[in-house]
Amino acid sequence: MLEYVLVFAALFALSAVCALCLYAVRQQSNRSLDLVASEYP
Repeated sequence: MLEYVLVFAALFALSAVCALCLYAVRQQSNRSLDLVASEYP
């Protein structure tokens, strides 16, 4: 039973890290898009 709990915790932590990385990449792409679309010469 302990092995299942440890594997579940590890998979949960891995999915949380992946979600955090995906969020950071989306924020960075939004910033880049705003920079490209700005009307500053």
